[in-house]
Amino acid sequence: MIVDCGPANNLRGELETPDNFAYTEEIEISWEMPADDNSNVQRYIVYILDRDENVVEYPGICDGADADVISTMSCRVPMATFWDAPLSLPKFELIVVQIQAVNAIGNSAKSLKNSEGASIATRPK
Repeated sequence: MIVDCGPANNLRGELETPDNFAYTEEIEISWEMPADDNSNVQRYIVYILDRDENVVEYPGICDGADADVISTMSCRVPMATFWDAPLSLPKFELIVVQIQAVNAIGNSAKSLKNSEGASIATRPK
């Protein structure tokens, strides 16, 4: 699935739906780099769907301005982050993510929400 980051927001190219992969203790959220229109990506905004189905940026969960996140186009998030507030996602819930790129020209459109990937694991006892 591809989102066109067209002229309406001054970034051309494609921003793909983020992929997320399950790990025992953490989730890796990753995405492909959009076309930068000769202006480097300054940061990514990582949106996560919370329990109330609001898509909200949580920079403390995945800091899209961090140099490592920008260069790898990914971040690892402890599973416990999804159990607790502010997300408070229920067991077996799909972790839904959207990504948006930001450069000197402006913001891209948000990627499409992922429809598959990692789900909330059972909280250890």
